[in-house]
Amino acid sequence: MTLTPWLTFRQAREALRDGKLDEAHRLLAPFVEQGYRKAIRLTREVANAYLDRAERFLRADNTEAAWAELLVAESLNTGEARAVQIRATLVRYGVNECGAALEAGKPTHAKRVIARLHERAVRNPQLAQYDEAVQGWISAAEHADRGDFVAAKELLTNARLRLQGFQAIGIDHYLTEIHHRHERFQKALPKLYASTESRDWKDVVQRGDEILAVAPDHREVRSLQAKAWSVLQPGSGEVARLPADHQREVPLVLAAVGGGAVAGALLASHHRPTTPYAAKPASSLSSANRPIVNRHSTGSSHVPGTPLPKRFILWVDGVGGYLVCLNSRITFGQAIGEAPVDVPVFAEMGRLHAEITRDADGGYIVESARETSVNGHAVQRAVLSTNDRITFGTSCQFLFHRPVSISSTVRLEVVSGHRLPWAVDGIILMDQALILGLEDQVHIPLQDDNSPKVILHRTPDGLAVKCSGKFKIDNRPCTDRADIPLPSVLTSESFTFALDPVGPRV
Repeated sequence: MTLTPWLTFRQAREALRDGKLDEAHRLLAPFVEQGYRKAIRLTREVANAYLDRAERFLRADNTEAAWAELLVAESLNTGEARAVQIRATLVRYGVNECGAALEAGKPTHAKRVIARLHERAVRNPQLAQYDEAVQGWISAAEHADRGDFVAAKELLTNARLRLQGFQAIGIDHYLTEIHHRHERFQKALPKLYASTESRDWKDVVQRGDEILAVAPDHREVRSLQAKAWSVLQPGSGEVARLPADHQREVPLVLAAVGGGAVAGALLASHHRPTTPYAAKPASSLSSANRPIVNRHSTGSSHVPGTPLPKRFILWVDGVGGYLVCLNSRITFGQAIGEAPVDVPVFAEMGRLHAEITRDADGGYIVESARETSVNGHAVQRAVLSTNDRITFGTSCQFLFHRPVSISSTVRLEVVSGHRLPWAVDGIILMDQALILGLEDQVHIPLQDDNSPKVILHRTPDGLAVKCSGKFKIDNRPCTDRADIPLPSVLTSESFTFALDPVGPRV
């Protein structure tokens, strides 16, 4: 039933008196559009109530809440003078926060502040200068990480010209750091090339770690180090030519990750020609041609209705492999047998170096037992946000992504060139669902333009898959949805996945 204007205005005033500003606005909006003067007056009262809230939040130093109230008040288009004053105060706070972040050497934080202010239609000359300086600083950091230190120094020098006074302190400190990193880089690189020429692969790995500590995204060094690890793994012809103590280290590191029977099997197979599962190309994943040894090399099998393994490897044809971790608490450490961890890495780090935990609200926290930093700042405990760069030890770096806003599942990418015992492209910390597809909001992007969205999700019985249309699981026809045993192979006209469990059960 349509309410009369008089009754609507009465309800709106009651909602305003009770602090229910959204409800008052909703009741008044139709009558404002029709030009009712009383509705317009009441709407001005609603706008002023929002501004009162904004001022209270400002006094409590809660600028984000103050912005939220101000933006709603502005959306009512009542032209309140106080809104202009509050906006000017909030802009000043934001510009000061950006300057403080630059002074403290935190350009990524400054970038986030600038982005928020731009979203709120802020136009400020000082902010524009800060924006140019931040873009140059971040670009310089990317060049330095790739080993292009000359370009990095030039970009930093230009960025510094945009800053004045105390704000330049942070960039000066970073310039000094870049100079030191460049010196270390210039000393270590010739030694790496010399070790490569002499085929001293163990030294190539060590020299590579030294260089990646100062230039973690250097592609050539990462490639040389990856080649060295591939030569050092069991079954390669080079292992037999290593010294005896090095021969003992190779199977220990590679085998001990699995523990128990897996370690024994790998140790027993040392010096025999083998094809490790990690070397298996993703382009040949059908159950008919996968070697039986692959199913035993990663862990025991799983069928629906039994406890899930802690981890499994998801091989995606044409894309690559991902280590999927199912626990809410994931441990990271060196790939050695004495301290089995969820994510073992061939790197200079502790046996149990750190852990990442997913809380009840879907947030992630990193807690460290050894040297750990987030975005270049040493931490013992820190909340993680998307695009954070986590460094374990001096050089092992992971990039933290949360690509799907409505999902607590995240993806970690190894950006420092270090390897896991499996040839995977990343680590998935899976909560309830893992989404694959072509859109932006997916955890793993697919290559085929005809690929449908595929969702792997937990069920009371284990894992299941949702995918519109027909597909097969180990050659068993399915439509739209099916439970997934482990190991298994999923195939359709546009995709092929293989899932292989790793290690003990949850």
